Amino acid sequence: MRIHLACSLTIASLLAFGAAQSACTITTTNATDDGGVTPPVDTDSGTVDTTDSGNGDSATASLLGFTASNLGAAFAELDPTALQDVSVATTMQLASDVDQSASLGTGAGVVYRAVTQSDGTMIGVYLARSWTFAAAAKVHVTGAYPIAFVAFDTIEIDGALDASSAGAVPGAGAGAPTTTGVGAGRGGDGTTADGAAAAGGSFCGAGGAGGKYTAAATPALGTAYGAGTLVPLVAGASGGVGSQPAGAGGGAIQLVAKNSITISSTGVLAANGGGGGPSGGVASGAVAIGSAGGSGGAILLEAPTVSVTGVLAANGGGGGGNSGSAGQDGQNTATPATGTGTGTGLGGNGSGGAVVDGTTGGAGSGASGTGNDIAPAGGGGGAGRIRINTTTGAATVTNAVLSPASGSVCLTQGTLTS
Repeated sequence: MRIHLACSLTIASLLAFGAAQSACTITTTNATDDGGVTPPVDTDSGTVDTTDSGNGDSATASLLGFTASNLGAAFAELDPTALQDVSVATTMQLASDVDQSASLGTGAGVVYRAVTQSDGTMIGVYLARSWTFAAAAKVHVTGAYPIAFVAFDTIEIDGALDASSAGAVPGAGAGAPTTTGVGAGRGGDGTTADGAAAAGGSFCGAGGAGGKYTAAATPALGTAYGAGTLVPLVAGASGGVGSQPAGAGGGAIQLVAKNSITISSTGVLAANGGGGGPSGGVASGAVAIGSAGGSGGAILLEAPTVSVTGVLAANGGGGGGNSGSAGQDGQNTATPATGTGTGTGLGGNGSGGAVVDGTTGGAGSGASGTGNDIAPAGGGGGAGRIRINTTTGAATVTNAVLSPASGSVCLTQGTLTS
């Protein structure tokens, strides 16, 4: 079956990640079978909570021709001939931890599975015959789990598939840093008493230090974590919290296709960190501290061939400074997100392109005992991780935006495992 999702999905605010209200017309036509194997039929298209060894299982290799990272248990008792070709051409929000397959296909045409990874964390997996995200598509993925899309033919992205965070609102698999930083590489929270602002989140790249007005110790910097292979698949870490919520770490997204993955010249696949909150209004003689930017998240691509002429971005967010605005969210470019503020209260920049580390926030203004305000700024978030696995170990990249950049330690390539 071939399915085209022609929907009008209205959300109160995409950046606020409000719940989507759908009015969809789903049309199916016959699609040519690829002649693949036909294992036992899966009669349950809902959640299957099984444990993956981290290397996949025999079902993965027999159905795809290679072993997909992290997802082995998702293929148990699956009949790929019942799956549909899915085309998305609208704006929508999709959850990683709730089965929304019915909004994407009919019957067993799209299957959702929740799989336990090797470290005990969960990943939400959507399986279809093929996935096409048209140029008009703007799909934002959220939820408590990292997310994966699997195709038994091809995946093509001509629009936007986005696991990024916006400010403190997290993308798929990332946490919400409202009162304290979250994630393995979270930046240290700021301390108002010491006049020290929060540090940026780290993942592959290091978060920037928070600015400090006094000689007190700087809040702890986040440390790099996770594996370059993205096994298991984990999201980015938030910045530390100051007087406002911090920027959340970027989410985590994995694409797996039996034949090929294409990110076209109009396509965007993103997992950027959010910008840190500002120090806010400061009364004369008072102290307020900026919150820090979240690190970039994780993007994992696995197919025999991968072609990229569009955007792959897993950038850190900017730090909050002494203005009323939060730091800039990580950008879908190679340009670092900027921190907000003015003068000595400017927030640190996030990562971008070949720059994988966030920068330090400003020290703030004022002088002790003079009655002037003191508002040190938060640090910027470090880069996330991008991993591409193909048959040859090298994707085809033409005039693409890769951020972190190709050649950096934060973008690596490898070969598929049979």
